[in-house]
Amino acid sequence: MNNEFLDNMVTLIDEEGKETDFEVMDSVEYKNRLFYALFPHSEYQNAEEPSDDKYMLYYIFEAKPSDSGEESYFEEVQDDSVRDELSVIFEKHFSEKL
Repeated sequence: MNNEFLDNMVTLIDEEGKETDFEVMDSVEYKNRLFYALFPHSEYQNAEEPSDDKYMLYYIFEAKPSDSGEESYFEEVQDDSVRDELSVIFEKHFSEKL
């Protein structure tokens, strides 16, 4: 399995306080906003090969500034059309890296 993405880890905490580790697979600026493709680390550990369907599961988050402006937070993209457009961009990047 390719360990290229293991260097970029981020831990996100959901509304219930549960921590989940993600690997940052890629980032892209789109319409003056910054988006990240994040892959759940637990899925990475369970996938046997990069072609494994589990390996292709990733989430798209937008980096948003906090109200204080000091820290950013990630918000999962909910808009289907934006998510679809970003998926095309990210998947093109992924295929170029393989």
